[in-house]
Amino acid sequence: MLICGITTAPRDQGAYYLDQTICSLRAAGARSIDVLAEPGSKVPGMESPCLTDCVIWNETRKGNWSNWVACAEHVLFLANETNEKFVVTCEDDVVFHPGALKFANSELTRLQEAGEKVGFLALYTSSIYQRAIPEGTHPYSTKSLWGACALAWPVESLRAVLDHPFAQKWRGMDSNPPSVGSPDICHADTCIGQTLVKLGLNGWFCRPCWARHVGAISSLRRVKLTPERQCSHFAGDGDVK
Repeated sequence: MLICGITTAPRDQGAYYLDQTICSLRAAGARSIDVLAEPGSKVPGMESPCLTDCVIWNETRKGNWSNWVACAEHVLFLANETNEKFVVTCEDDVVFHPGALKFANSELTRLQEAGEKVGFLALYTSSIYQRAIPEGTHPYSTKSLWGACALAWPVESLRAVLDHPFAQKWRGMDSNPPSVGSPDICHADTCIGQTLVKLGLNGWFCRPCWARHVGAISSLRRVKLTPERQCSHFAGDGDVK
């Protein structure tokens, strides 16, 4: 089953969801689960039933964007070593349906065999997109991307995103952006979405979705878990048997 990489960072108020993410990926049959951890992050202890395969600690804070890049490079390295065709990048506050990785593998295979232009398959689909698509898996055109919480990738598509000059020069969306490589660069989801547009690839979204965003407290800022940051139709709610 798929190789999975998780980014994690400290959260306000002691909020912690990583155990739930790891346990759900184990239940879904993940081939390997590695965590890219920012300094000060909480990770499962030896007593936890949700141990990860490997925790890679950043010596200094990388920030939202650079830690995602490091995670993507890591899963691509593992995929190259094992000849895996697909990988998953996800955040530390997502709970996966037990059938999520099996679905991702079969659906990505189906789309590629049909000759579709596949950038990623979003296992978590924001309610924003779920309101716009019928039941099933569909491409959805967006100039950006709302949420990169749980993305399943063909390895060649993820490699193309990382190698694109737009992504390599990404500095976020702030009016006074930080320098390239700064740990203050954010909006990884926006960069991913815009890079796919430049590559001519589609993001594919699911209704129902196969992963649920559970983090009430963001690692980036204090925001509520609004409807836009959740999926409205989840496979575990009875939409899919």
